[in-house]
Order: sequence, then C-alpha cells, then structure tokens
Amino acid sequence: MIRVHNFLFILFVLLITSSCQKRPDPVNNTSIVKSPKVKFEITHMADGKDLNKDTWYINQNGDSIRISRFDYFISNIRFTKTDGNIYTEPESYHLIQEKNAPSKLFTIDIPEGSYSSMSFIIGVDSARNVSGAQTGALEPNSGMFWDWKTGYIMAKLEGESPQSTNFSSKFIYHIGGFAGTENALRTVKLSFNNSLLVGNDKTPTIHIKADAMEFFKTPNKISVKDTYTVMSTTDAAQKIANNYSDMFSIDHID
Repeated sequence: MIRVHNFLFILFVLLITSSCQKRPDPVNNTSIVKSPKVKFEITHMADGKDLNKDTWYINQNGDSIRISRFDYFISNIRFTKTDGNIYTEPESYHLIQEKNAPSKLFTIDIPEGSYSSMSFIIGVDSARNVSGAQTGALEPNSGMFWDWKTGYIMAKLEGESPQSTNFSSKFIYHIGGFAGTENALRTVKLSFNNSLLVGNDKTPTIHIKADAMEFFKTPNKISVKDTYTVMSTTDAAQKIANNYSDMFSIDHID
C-alpha cells in the first residue's frame, strides 16, 4: 500500500513539474507583405548648377540675384504604367524647402509594375485649399499659407538683387491662387527614358532637378526692377507660374 502511495506521489510531482515548464512560443508563419516603393531625391539648381545661397546668378534679363529661399508644394503624384493604367498616390502632398534637406528626400508606396511616365501638380489642389485647417505638409503655419480665401502659396522664391527698387534690395515672389483666371496650379509631366521597374526587389530612386532660375524666363522675361514683389493672385503671378512650370527634369534613375 505504501508503494502505491509513493507511486501516486511521484506521478503527481511529475505532472506538476511538466505543467510548469515554459512551452516554446508558437511560430508565426505569416509572411510580412511589403509594399513596393519609389524614392525621390530632389536637387535644387540655378542655371544648371547646384543652388548656393552665397552665389550670385544672372537671370535672363541681366539682373544679378542671390537666392535665400526656394519653397514649393508637389501634390497629386501620378504614375502611368506602360499598359496605360494610372496610379495616384493617396494624400499626395509634399512641401519641398531648400533650407530643409530632408524635405527633398521622400518615399512613396506604389504598385509593382513597369511605368513609362509620371506627373504631379506644383501647388495644392483647389479641394484642399477650401478644406479648412490641415495637418502634415499642409499645416497652415508652414509659411506657405495666406488665408482661407486665397489659400496656399504654391511656390515661393526670395532673395536680393541690386536691380531691385525695393528699399532693401529684396525680391519676393509668393505665387498663389487656385480658381478661375487666378489659378496658379501647374501640371508637370516627366517621361522615363527607359521603363521604371518597381517591385519588392526593385526600389528605384528618381533623381529630379528643380531650377529656380526658371522663375525669370520662358515664356516671360521677368525684370527684378519692374517686378520685385509678387504676393497676390495677379497677372504677374500667372506669368511666373507659367515660367517655373518647366523647372523640373529627371537627372537619372538608379
């Protein structure tokens, strides 16, 4: 009888010990799905050379200028596939600022495939101009917003020039307007020399150049003496917007 009791005791101890042992964590066999991506790297230029705030440049009118600020919005980025299908980035608003280096480097998710071209808007589309307080890139305190009537500043160029008749020799171009004849939104289309291939194992970087000197030329020659300040939705704003609509180009893709 004692032997039976001993056996039952030993069995009880073994069961308790076994139940207290740490069991291995379950293996999660669910694979993590990663979205394909495209990276952007934007370089600011002035007449084909890297933009430098301490360098003097000569615009098409012969004015000497030095640039201290160069900001703009890129929005509604769209990619066209080689089969004609189009992908548009959701919530596609990016504020690019010369003094903010990280703003010139950003990444977006994009479906896998082969793409022939891309397009985007310089500025903020009309819907978001009348949508009340925004956040992120559209935060009103970014220095790129006027008010809820006139909306966002699409692009901004500031600097100095001895030809400016401003008392401090400054020039200030704040280009805005989103409706009717005051619409300063401009669409840019850039084609890829070779198809842009995107996939989980292919994350290309598109290197884009933006030339600030385009504010002053083609199709309209801008004189700093005659036009040293633009801070409203005027005819001068339309002319400058037409000028900088071709300031972007693809340098290379890697």
